[in-house]
Amino acid sequence: MKSLITLLLLATSVLAQSPAEHAISAAKEVTSKKPAQFSGYNQLAVALARRARETSDVTYYAQAEDALKKSFELSPANIEGEKIKIWLLLGRHEFAAALNEATALNRQVPDDILVYGFLTDANVELGNYDAAEKSAQWMLDLRPGNLPALTRAAYLRELFGDSEGALELMNMAYQATPPSEAEDGAWILSQMGHLYLACGQLNPAEQVLQTALISATSPKCASSRNAIQKRSTCCNSATKLRPTRKIFTTSRKPWNLRDATKKPSAHSPSLRPNLSPNLSVQTTPIAS
Repeated sequence: MKSLITLLLLATSVLAQSPAEHAISAAKEVTSKKPAQFSGYNQLAVALARRARETSDVTYYAQAEDALKKSFELSPANIEGEKIKIWLLLGRHEFAAALNEATALNRQVPDDILVYGFLTDANVELGNYDAAEKSAQWMLDLRPGNLPALTRAAYLRELFGDSEGALELMNMAYQATPPSEAEDGAWILSQMGHLYLACGQLNPAEQVLQTALISATSPKCASSRNAIQKRSTCCNSATKLRPTRKIFTTSRKPWNLRDATKKPSAHSPSLRPNLSPNLSVQTTPIAS
């Protein structure tokens, strides 16, 4: 009986953990078994940074930096560690430093898609939109349809005033997200809810946000759900904020960020092939 109770308590503890907490536990187990391998500390740094994103607790970034420091002690300037270092700088909103580090690393590994993603993120935050677009386009050209490029391209399209085009790319990103990545899937859905609001489609916005909340616990999803509760005000504001100027140019590139392909009306029931107002959204419980 005691052993059964112990097992039940352990199971309850595991089920109560978030995806990032699971990752932290797994990484600590790796570093415990193989303390001389730098990769385990890289894994731990990423898990701690994801926990910081889950909880908005910046102390996890400090712990991630400590793990990364250990990684560099074991293998100075390892490429994965360098990429994690930039990710942490972005997470701490040290955008100028992140841009400098990403630019230097891009010279070292010019075909790394994630490094171009870091360049895109840092340049967007610093207001360097032309440079951000160039980096994101490189991501799409190097590997068309890759997930990090799709989410960044969607954000840029929104910044350029194309909410419907952004929604299309974010939908593609969601379809490309592995079911095991619960947090990432929920974050993408929360962004889609925001974009549906910007397009004036309240019901699809509410449904994708509810799906996001079912998929994973995320502060971003919760804040978006609060926005839905005030949807009339939010929608009016979103409509007023949408720019009226057209700055898109047609290009032969199939993944061009400014592709001017004709899109259906925002009120069309077939606005998006996978996430129309009928919403064939994946709602199966997602494993961490």
